[in-house]
Amino acid sequence: MKKISFLLSLLLVLTLLVPLGAASASAADGVCFISDDGSDLADGSAPDKAKASLNAAYAALPQGGTIVLCGPLTLSRSADGGDYRTPETATGAYTLTSVWNGTDYRTTASAALLSDMWLYFNSEHTLDHLTIRVQKSTSLYCCNGNKVVIGEDVECVKDGSSNYIGITAGRNDDAAQDAAHGGDLTVNGGTWQMIRGGTRNNAKLNCINEGGPVVTINGGDFYGVIFTGGDGTIKGNAATTINGGTFHGALNPLGTGKVEGSVTLTINGGDFLDVTTLNFFASATGSADGLCTLKINGGTFHKGMDLFGDRSEDHSKAAQGVILDASGWETPMGSLLEKAEGFSQVLYDKSKVPAETEPSVTEPPVTQAPVTEPPKETQAPVTGAPETKAPAKTAPVTSAPETGETAAPGGSGVPVYAVAILIASLCGCVISALLFFRSRAKKEN
Repeated sequence: MKKISFLLSLLLVLTLLVPLGAASASAADGVCFISDDGSDLADGSAPDKAKASLNAAYAALPQGGTIVLCGPLTLSRSADGGDYRTPETATGAYTLTSVWNGTDYRTTASAALLSDMWLYFNSEHTLDHLTIRVQKSTSLYCCNGNKVVIGEDVECVKDGSSNYIGITAGRNDDAAQDAAHGGDLTVNGGTWQMIRGGTRNNAKLNCINEGGPVVTINGGDFYGVIFTGGDGTIKGNAATTINGGTFHGALNPLGTGKVEGSVTLTINGGDFLDVTTLNFFASATGSADGLCTLKINGGTFHKGMDLFGDRSEDHSKAAQGVILDASGWETPMGSLLEKAEGFSQVLYDKSKVPAETEPSVTEPPVTQAPVTEPPKETQAPVTGAPETKAPAKTAPVTSAPETGETAAPGGSGVPVYAVAILIASLCGCVISALLFFRSRAKKEN
């Protein structure tokens, strides 16, 4: 009886421990380490047990999780030139990173993602604390309408490529995937070639909008074009919000495709010193059925930058017009807004325009610059006058001794010839006296 009670108690304890063990295993399954030095036969639970491929990492985390690059990870194009697509069976939210549990494997193990291929994301992804080495000059990340977040701590390095990677919130036009729905892209850092809200080269399939595509740029560097729309048709609205970042290319909200709804580009901040053009309809084929709006609430702009709306002859590209709304800009740049072309309305408070940004105020200092020079020229004669007159005053004093014609050395004013006659007379007297005394002496002798 006692043995039976003991066995029952032991069975109860084991029953309680099994869920604890299962929970621990489940937590460990939420993270998978990966690097070129790993093996797909390993379980990926630690850096020394890392897997060697993304496919194996996604297979280990079918419901989502964190994939930690604990060393260099190389994505090379296959023999048929195919690009990498995350498995469609991996439908959870994933994070790709090189930092885990206080260790930054970028510094301890040179962790980096080396890629010479395009990446297609088939589920929600976040990339942060990551170094991306770009090895292909024309690279693209296709979000396929999924939510993708690029973190602040993402570094993009050219590694044999001439360009950085572009990001498309929609999809690429190919027969391998269905049309993307919407798109939700947020970029907080990194260096990128271009950003596109819609679909790339969409000749047949449409990027069907279901609350998107929505693009938010909070930081980073961008060297190509920023598109709110895309190359294909967007059935719905398209919106891009720029809160920060540095831009070196151009801003073309519409792209080459058509938007069957509204298009909104909102600029709250950012540095656009290298951007010379913002053109809503840069492409001849771009159009919008809804209202197009450019909202400027802040930012730093190139003073020669041009803002263009619908400049077509019949104004047919924007069916409901293009509005430039800078009414929320606390310090509007008058020189930028006043020369805007092709907008149905330009809204801003002129009383808020800082004086130094108005063309009428900034230009005169440039043209009046020579005015500051004349004072220096007029003062020169004042300081130079004494220098030219002083020699004239002292000339008679210094010249008198040089000629010796007007004054004796003693300064008595006696003519020189009078002195000569006096000396000659004295010499005659002396000679006469000497002759007198000599003749007398002869007589006495």
